[in-house]
Order: sequence, then C-alpha cells, then structure tokens
Amino acid sequence: MLDQHSQVSIAQIVFYVPAVIAAVTLLFFRRAVKGLPRYAWYVLTLFTLMRLAGGIVEILHVNNPSSTGLIIGATILLNTGVLPCIAATIGLVNIITRIDYRDDRRLHYLEVASRLLFITAIGLLLAGGILEGNYDDINSVRIGTKLARAGYYVVAAFVGGMIFFQAFFWLQRRNLSQNSMLILVGTTLAMPLFIVRLTYAFLSIYRAAYDDTWNPLNGPIAPFLVMALLMEYSVVIIYLYSGFRIKPTTRVEDDGESAVALK
Repeated sequence: MLDQHSQVSIAQIVFYVPAVIAAVTLLFFRRAVKGLPRYAWYVLTLFTLMRLAGGIVEILHVNNPSSTGLIIGATILLNTGVLPCIAATIGLVNIITRIDYRDDRRLHYLEVASRLLFITAIGLLLAGGILEGNYDDINSVRIGTKLARAGYYVVAAFVGGMIFFQAFFWLQRRNLSQNSMLILVGTTLAMPLFIVRLTYAFLSIYRAAYDDTWNPLNGPIAPFLVMALLMEYSVVIIYLYSGFRIKPTTRVEDDGESAVALK
C-alpha cells in the first residue's frame, strides 16, 4: 500500500506533466514572447522538469529508503529545485526592463547582481544537498546543513531584491506598458507564496534534525504539501498564465539588436 509521501509524489507527477507541456509550449511555440527575453520561461521549464523528476525520485526513495544515492538525489532536488521557480522572477523583471527601461544602466547592474546571487545560491544548495544526503558521515551532514542554510540566506536576499524591483515598478506604474503591468501583477502575487515557501525551507534546515514535522523526506506530509508544493505550483500557474497573456510586441531595430516598442 502506498504511503502518504508516495501518494503526494504521484499527484506531483500528474500535476507537473501538463505544467511541463505548458512551459515548453510557452517557451518554444508562443510567438508573442519570442521578441522578449525568454530567460524566465527557460528556468520555469527547468523547474517543472525538476519537480517532475523529484516526484519520481521520491517514489523510488520511499521504496528504497536506505539508498544513499536516492537520498542525495531527493535532497538535491528539494533544495535546488525551488531556485528556478524563484529565478523566473528575475527573468520577468528583465522583460519589464527590456520593454520600458531599456537604457537604465542602474537597473541593468542590479539585475546582474541578482543573477550572481542566484548562481551563488545554486552552488551552496547543491553542495549542501550532496553532503546532507551522505547520512553515513555525520561530519559531512553537518557541513552540508551549514551550506544549505547559507544557500537559503542567499535566496532570501535574492527575494528581497525582487521585492525592491517590484516596489520600484509600482511607483513607476503610470509609465509601464500593458505587458509590463501584467507581469508586475503576477510577480507581486507570487511574492507572498515565495515567503511561505522559504519559511518552510528555513524550518526544515533548522528544526528537521529534532522535529520530524519539518522533514520533507520522512516527516508528516501536510506541512510539506501546503507550505512547499502548493506554494510552488501556485507560482507556476501564475507565471504560466502571465506568459500566455502577454500580447504580441512590435519589434524594431536598435544597434543591431531587436528592441521592443509597445506602450
């Protein structure tokens, strides 16, 4: 008989199959987004694929809980898997700046800094996941936990940067195009969901060692389902909806590059 983790993993696979199809369709086949930066849709596609793979790995882990490889794989997918979902936000911010703030160097440098934070977080969480999953070496687990904590602090700083961008754009909303406002509303709706998701992440890395409530692999399924999976999937729906609602843009030539002219 399937336990709760297996049942949720099966549901995760079922829900993310159409999400993968929608993300791939948006990335490669929707003409309205082809004249705009597509970084957001690349990382959103990556996220849906990682969550699909995560459901499969978790089912395998439940059926073979002593496998170190599956523990490491499940931990890595849980830790780093959320990053593409959050990173899609900087891709959406990039669309707004390309449309309405193409020549603003300050915003460009802030975007670059945000991407560097993202890369740093990936490195820390990936290394932390590998070391945390090696349960046979206590010292390795301790180092991995410290790296994962540092990684999530960097993610929190990244989310703080996204909130700054949104506050700036809301103050300038009268100057934004229709597409930019659509994206801004979507990213604003996603922020509270990210905060809940990060709250679960911090609880899992600080309390899971002595309180199974916050252990995503072996603990009760309800907190993980509500605070992690549901939050992530809601963001995916919001971002996919925003992407499919983007209207075609007028492309003009600007120093050899395609620029966007739509108000």
